[in-house]
Amino acid sequence: MSSTAIQMRPLEYVQARLIKQSLGLSKHNTALLKALTIEKIEDIVNINVLSLYNRILIS
Repeated sequence: MSSTAIQMRPLEYVQARLIKQSLGLSKHNTALLKALTIEKIEDIVNINVLSLYNRILIS
């Protein structure tokens, strides 16, 4: 597991917890959370980093 993935773990935990709370789900409904197909924070960060690199190189 990469260091980035390890750093994203707490953020993904908070994201899952907030989504479960907002939907009124218990702590043990991970399968339902996966069914929502919510993007992982790590994927979103990677996309934004690549976009930033692209904008820097184009400038």
